[in-house]
Amino acid sequence: MELNNNYFIKKQLIMKNLSKVLVKLIYGIIFPVVIIGASIYSEVDLFVVVFLTITCLLQSVLWFGVMQNVNILPSVSIETYNGFCFGFRFMNEVNGLIIIFPFVIIDLDWK
Repeated sequence: MELNNNYFIKKQLIMKNLSKVLVKLIYGIIFPVVIIGASIYSEVDLFVVVFLTITCLLQSVLWFGVMQNVNILPSVSIETYNGFCFGFRFMNEVNGLIIIFPFVIIDLDWK
């Protein structure tokens, strides 16, 4: 029973971290890019466009400041080796992924 309980606790932590990453991604990157792109093609007054763009960029800075301990991208380490193979492996212990290409190993770790 304890193993099942630990699995659900770990799953809740992963979902909580995923939701934080999505909020930071949406409000910090996607929303400002969409607003700036839409302001280029808008037929609204220049003052309104500039005001909305500045407000959106300030909101983006706020979200990056509040959620500075949330990493959107994983840490990447690259190693070389003598061999020729292809493969990948999920690592459940450290929330990572190993991708193997010919002569290169790419290790992705999420915190």
